[in-house]
Amino acid sequence: MDFALDRRVPIVFGGSPDAAANLDLLPWAGQQGGRRKARAAVMLKRCVCEGKMSLAEAQAAIVGNWSIVSVVAEASAVSTTG
Repeated sequence: MDFALDRRVPIVFGGSPDAAANLDLLPWAGQQGGRRKARAAVMLKRCVCEGKMSLAEAQAAIVGNWSIVSVVAEASAVSTTG
């Protein structure tokens, strides 16, 4: 199984790049995997940049149950392209 070094709060959202408290290992694949969290972070960054949510809201979403953010983002992408 492959793992990814995860920053609980990504650097783009103000997370520390090297603080031990901000680092974790996630499996790369799967519902709770690093790949899926990275996609959720990209979606949240887009929402912040477009003014759809505040930085504080994005930070709370990514440290909370971010897998829900990923599912909502994927459903939204399907509905806008389908």
